[in-house]
Amino acid sequence: MKTIIITGANSGLGFECAKNILLENSDYFIIMACRNIEKSEKAKIELIGKTKNKNIQVMELNLSSFDSVR
Repeated sequence: MKTIIITGANSGLGFECAKNILLENSDYFIIMACRNIEKSEKAKIELIGKTKNKNIQVMELNLSSFDSVR
């Protein structure tokens, strides 16, 4: 299984990218790297509902914070 990290995956282009990857191939594991965990968890539930694929993990990531990136 391949792992893909998508920043900003809780909305917009990141969300659509994650959705398309999960719909096309179930051999991918998506890490949704986002600033807001609450919004990310809601987006994860929505993605699972739309794709029927549970290979998703949410991770808090703020690219403006070096500590967060580490």
